[in-house]
Amino acid sequence: MSHLPPLTSSQPARRRTSRRLAGVALLLLASPPVLARADAVGDVALSMALGGGRMAQVYPAEYVLHHWVVRDGARAWLDLPGYGRVELLLPASEGGDGAEAYHPHDAGVAFDALLAVDAPGLLGELSIYCLPYPRAGLTGSSAAGDRIFLSPGVTRYPAEVTHMVTTHELGHVVHNQLLPDEDARGWREYRELRGITDTAVYSETAQHCDRPHEIFAEDFRYLFGGTLANYSNSIENAALPLPDAVDGLRAFMLALGDGKNRPVALALAARNFPNPFNPETRLALEADAEAVGRPLAIDVYDAAGRHVRRLFSGRLETLRFELQWDGRDDRGATLPSGAYFARIRLGDARLSHKMLLIG
Repeated sequence: MSHLPPLTSSQPARRRTSRRLAGVALLLLASPPVLARADAVGDVALSMALGGGRMAQVYPAEYVLHHWVVRDGARAWLDLPGYGRVELLLPASEGGDGAEAYHPHDAGVAFDALLAVDAPGLLGELSIYCLPYPRAGLTGSSAAGDRIFLSPGVTRYPAEVTHMVTTHELGHVVHNQLLPDEDARGWREYRELRGITDTAVYSETAQHCDRPHEIFAEDFRYLFGGTLANYSNSIENAALPLPDAVDGLRAFMLALGDGKNRPVALALAARNFPNPFNPETRLALEADAEAVGRPLAIDVYDAAGRHVRRLFSGRLETLRFELQWDGRDDRGATLPSGAYFARIRLGDARLSHKMLLIG
């Protein structure tokens, strides 16, 4: 099983939304965005251009089920390229140990929630997955990097709940991309603005509503979410002032998107030799000086997009990095001949490199 990236877990309560924006039209993320939307979503991904070559994708539960869910009797796994494999809770109606049935978030409604966000410039690459079944050990919705996972419920979600949860998790993606944990100065400024400097009370190990990541996500939802995302005029932590009562908070969050805090574009190249190969090949990665010290993950996928091997997970320590692959999967089994792809994640840079294994 692959190691999973760190998750930002949250499951906001239905009543922790914010001010009602009566009579205000839903605002677009980009001006104008390029949309792909079908009334009956089904097994079709929804796409939105955010500008600057950035894209947002919303994947319906049917799409996730058909492309990234692996079944074995009464067990199932989400096997997502670049994310890893995690077990899912099948409903009792399908022979699993979960609830009788699950009701996924509606991808079209999640797409509408994204459209309603009034924060042009804060959004980077983004993928939203409406899960058909909850994940074992993490049954609530969550965000990891630039991915949002919307977990299904045991009853159907009203549209306002999908708007609220989607926009809250989008707040996590924004701080993942524009206010990462290593930005100590930025978080210090945010904590001071928000009045949450007491680390004995406000920390990531505190109760859910006192975690700075969750407070940030709620602030984002309150300040930039659409009407439905803010249907109850509240935030999760009722002891804190509402975000629009905090002088400078909106300006601080908008300033995150002015470019100064965006990740530096990294020069990244890869090759393997020999190629084609049998049974071993050496993968070489070259990057610029800005990349040294950044998180590095290298995974191998087959031509069908199935994850077969985690080659490396750590940090880049030199400008040139090499490792050996023996043509085997994570279980040590020899893989058949065919095309394989090294998916390389270095900081916020992504690269896919084709390798040919011959018998």
